[in-house]
Amino acid sequence: MLEDGSYEALVVDVEGGVLSLTILNGPHKGAVVEVRDAHLHDDGLDLLAMPCVLVVRDGEPKVIFD
Repeated sequence: MLEDGSYEALVVDVEGGVLSLTILNGPHKGAVVEVRDAHLHDDGLDLLAMPCVLVVRDGEPKVIFD
């Protein structure tokens, strides 16, 4: 579990509504985390290698794409 904060990330896999992200900065740099997104409608192939920001607040993750 990541501490509350913002983390630059990159999508490394998408499967079944789960995004696998690698963290690009901070003490968790290089870690791969999985985030379930029930509202994920994009084709997984379109999201591969996309940069994003993973925001964790009160232990709840949210992925933001530019």
